Amino acid sequence: MTGAPTTAPETTAPPTWRRRLEDAFCGALMIVLIGAGLLAVLRRFAVRLPVVGDWVMGIGLGWPEPLSRHLVLWVALFGAGAAAADRGHIAIDVLSYVLSPRARRVAGVLTNLTTMVLCAIFAWLAVGFVVSEFQNNPTDLTFFGLHTCWLTLVLPVGFALLALRSLWTLAGDAWALLRMRAGKGPAT
Repeated sequence: MTGAPTTAPETTAPPTWRRRLEDAFCGALMIVLIGAGLLAVLRRFAVRLPVVGDWVMGIGLGWPEPLSRHLVLWVALFGAGAAAADRGHIAIDVLSYVLSPRARRVAGVLTNLTTMVLCAIFAWLAVGFVVSEFQNNPTDLTFFGLHTCWLTLVLPVGFALLALRSLWTLAGDAWALLRMRAGKGPAT
């Protein structure tokens, strides 16, 4: 064996500016989440030591834990949107081994249609939740004097992003299915 690849290397299009921005945003969220998590752990252990505990408690490190809790939602929803853009989200892959290429596309259309509808419904419901948060808790403050209402905006934005990603993938699968029917596209 010479170690040479037996198939041609797969080429992908370079990421768009939107994709690079999305990746940078998700990366920044992860860095802040990890930093806040480390500070929360440090705070828990520093309380055990009297001198360090007084120093840490004296500067008011009560914000890392709530920040971490909120950032988990942000990272999960925006990360799911980024994964959906690459079709790298969680999927059950069993049917792809037994279905024909055309049946796989039909299953993809149905799956993405269902995902799009559910995410759109969740986004709509989340808008109602955010509105009720702004009406019922307009003065609740969290870390850094930030209103908790603003942190709930991730829910409608994240689910709307997932619905749009599903719509985009649905359109791509439907277009490929139509091209397959017309005999113009590849059978993959």
